[in-house]
Amino acid sequence: LVVLRGTHDGHCQQHGNWLEISHPDYLIPSGPFLASQRSSFGAHDGDCQQRGTCGSSDEMVLNVNVMGPKRVVDSFQSFLDPAGSRIVNLGSGAGPMYVEKQSLQRKKHFVNPNITWEEIQADMDRGVPEDDPAHSSGLGSYGLSKALLSSYTMLLASELKDKNVSVFCLTPGYIDTAITAGWDGGKPAEEGTVAIRHCLFEAKPEESGWFFGSDAKRSPLHVLRNPGEPVFDGNVLLHEVN
Repeated sequence: LVVLRGTHDGHCQQHGNWLEISHPDYLIPSGPFLASQRSSFGAHDGDCQQRGTCGSSDEMVLNVNVMGPKRVVDSFQSFLDPAGSRIVNLGSGAGPMYVEKQSLQRKKHFVNPNITWEEIQADMDRGVPEDDPAHSSGLGSYGLSKALLSSYTMLLASELKDKNVSVFCLTPGYIDTAITAGWDGGKPAEEGTVAIRHCLFEAKPEESGWFFGSDAKRSPLHVLRNPGEPVFDGNVLLHEVN
C-alpha cells in the first residue's frame, strides 16, 4: 500500500481510487511490484510499503523486500510534498533476529547510520551463504532482507533530510494471516496497524531513521525487542555471539 498526494505520470494507470504501475521497468518476476491507493491527508504525504515473499527463492526475497522499496522511492520521490513528507517501510522482527546472530563486525555494519547503497547491494550479492550463522536458523534471506530494509531506511533518512522527508521502519508484529495459519500466537490484523499509524501520523522528524516495534516504541536493529520491554535508548551495545 502506498498513500500519496498529487498527480501521476505516464507510468501509472488510474482505476477509480487506485493507481497501478504498468511500466515494464517496474516489474519483478512475480508481477507488478506495486499497487497504490491515492488519498489526500491535507499537508501530509505518506508512503507505506509492504511486500510478501512466502515460499520464494532467496533472490526473489531480496529483490522484493529490498529492491522493491527502493523502486517505489525512486519512482515516487517527485510526488512527495516538500512541506513535509514521510516514507514508512514495513520491516519485521526477523531483521533484528538476523543481525543478533552475526559477528561483531557485521553487527556494526548493519547498525551503521552512514551505511551506503553500495554496501547494501554488496550484502544482497553475498546473500546468506552456508557459513552465515543465520543460514540454518530459518531466518535466511528473509531475515537478511528485513535487516537491509532497516539499513536502507537509515540511508534514506540521511539522504532525504534536507528535502523535509522523514523515513521510518517498523515491525507490525506476528499477525494472524493466511501465511501464519496453523501457528499459535498471531495477533489480529488490526493490532498490526499500531506502529504503522504511529509512523504515518505521529512520529517526529527527529525520529527519522528509527526502527519501531509493533507497540510503536523505538526498537534496536541488533537484537529483538518485544512489546512491553524497555524502549531502546539509541545506545548500541554490541558483543560477539557465543
